Amino acid sequence: MFWRSAICPTIVALLATLFPWSANAGHVPDHGDAASTGLERKPSWKDKFIDPEDGWPDLSGFLDDAAGFIPLAVPITEPAVGFGLAVVPVFINNNEDAPDGTPVKPNIFAVGGLWTDNGTEGYFGGHSGNWLDGNLQTTVGGAAVSVNLDFYGLGNQAVRYNIDVTGGTIEGRYRIGRSPFMAGLGYTYADMQISFGNPGSIPNTDRFSTDSQIGSPKILLSYDTRDNIFTPMTGSSALVSFGGNAPAFGASFTNQDLTVSGMHYMQLRDNLFFGVKGDFRSVWGDTPFYALPFVQLRGVPAMRYQGENVAYAETELRWQFWKRLSLVGFAGAGTAWTRSGILEGSDDVLTGGGGFRYEIARRYNFHGGIDVGFSDEGDSAIYFTFGSAWGRP
Repeated sequence: MFWRSAICPTIVALLATLFPWSANAGHVPDHGDAASTGLERKPSWKDKFIDPEDGWPDLSGFLDDAAGFIPLAVPITEPAVGFGLAVVPVFINNNEDAPDGTPVKPNIFAVGGLWTDNGTEGYFGGHSGNWLDGNLQTTVGGAAVSVNLDFYGLGNQAVRYNIDVTGGTIEGRYRIGRSPFMAGLGYTYADMQISFGNPGSIPNTDRFSTDSQIGSPKILLSYDTRDNIFTPMTGSSALVSFGGNAPAFGASFTNQDLTVSGMHYMQLRDNLFFGVKGDFRSVWGDTPFYALPFVQLRGVPAMRYQGENVAYAETELRWQFWKRLSLVGFAGAGTAWTRSGILEGSDDVLTGGGGFRYEIARRYNFHGGIDVGFSDEGDSAIYFTFGSAWGRP
């Protein structure tokens, strides 16, 4: 699914803004103090939730525990599905560095459920793992959700439909030599029950209005030099994926799918960080409306701008103006187009907005906060952001 992540620890950010503890208030004896008494001091509650270096609220100590997790209670404000809540505990386990000193990405596991006021609900879970000193990366996930959405086509009047999805995905990539490139394979399967609030209101969609399946293998090539997967400050990440659906793989239709995406981060000054992201996706063949790609930008409802081809880009500037607090500004542009069929034509959109961040786990370079996005078509939305708005494990 396409949910933008959010954070329950936004409350921590608010508390930190109103009551910034001094470093002295957060001081605890170090191991030298414990050794002088001959006793080993057990970590206190304050050690896990208050950073002893600056005295600010911080989840690093809690995440360091074997059972540590980010306790997300995520407000959903996506215009496409309405207001709601997702409860998503995210467990993060660090890996030791590779023998040559290269950092290895952490393993991440999450499971949760979501509900919104338009009747959307569901359950999901996933795991991203790194093995063999970071040379093998795996991703598995599954979901059972019922989503109520509006179908626009390319500028057409919205038509409400429901899609019940049960399925999962599995993916594996292996490093090419000692380079930042990885190659691999993936497979996604989903069974879907689709129904329209006004059957027959969209031409040629009746054959996708009962039971439909996705069965899609894919070939992957990725590149990653980011300094951090949570809130990167420098480095680049890119992904090329080619695949498709066919009855031989469990699908009820046949098509092909190409995705090319990339992002780059740079540090302009000590406290100023810039990022840019671009995405292109194209499908061809017998593609049902619900499998068409769509523009994914802050300020644009999910699936609002769909077509056989989509391209969009977004830039972001983050200013960490005081200690753990940052201001963020972003702007983007996207287009969706189709050259044949019922959606023939194109549609463009411009977006922009801003927000704030709080560094909720300093040792993990974890920032979270809230963004407000707008589009030139009059859409707007609030996003509770967990890590980077362009998250990719």
